[in-house]
Amino acid sequence: MQGALFTSVLAASSVLLVACGGDNDSGSATQARFQSTAVSVSEGSRAGTSGNPASEPTKTISATGISISAQPQSIAVTSGQTATFSVTASGNGPLMYQWQIDDVKIAGATSSKYTTGALSIGDTDSVFSVVVSDGTGKVTSAGAKLSVRPPETGVTAPSITSQPRRQSVLAGQAATFFVAVESSQTPTYQWRRNGVAIPAAIGASYTTPPVAPTDNGARYSVEVRSGAGSTTSADALLSVTPAATTSG
Repeated sequence: MQGALFTSVLAASSVLLVACGGDNDSGSATQARFQSTAVSVSEGSRAGTSGNPASEPTKTISATGISISAQPQSIAVTSGQTATFSVTASGNGPLMYQWQIDDVKIAGATSSKYTTGALSIGDTDSVFSVVVSDGTGKVTSAGAKLSVRPPETGVTAPSITSQPRRQSVLAGQAATFFVAVESSQTPTYQWRRNGVAIPAAIGASYTTPPVAPTDNGARYSVEVRSGAGSTTSADALLSVTPAATTSG
């Protein structure tokens, strides 16, 4: 037999090339093995069966298996309104979400949609994004920019008409603070204890957990905010009296 016979075997990610020359009895063989460890996330053209290039669409695969099919969109609103951002994603398992504003996590924003509170001019140009994870990896969405237009004519900042009042309770009881406001837009509230925001205390009233003697002297206030501005109440003092004890 003249020439050489070449046989190629493709198995998994390796290629085995065998070259045989001469006749079957005295021929020599040379083997070369190439192991490929690279993983391609996209592919363009590929050779067809005739040896001519055959064009194929480019494919993109997320390194984690999570795919975002609908990114959050930039939005423009009028001062005092809210804005809602959303994302559509898919993956190999249950997905978890964490929204961010300017790359800082937003507490409690852990669903595929996020709605802001009432916005003001100072919120313009903020960028919202979301990290989507499935327990084994994560993908961060594109950023969506927020634009806030000036408030409508006649819109004014909230005005407090009734300040929170001092509360006196026995140890083990709860205390409730109230505020009353006038506002041309729907206001939002954030209560504070000694100047520190209280999680989930976002109504026109706030009731403490059962208090202890160590809570005596704590000061409570509330910030009231709308798209036209914000105002903060005066402090309201909490007085706690130790519960009476009886002796047998």
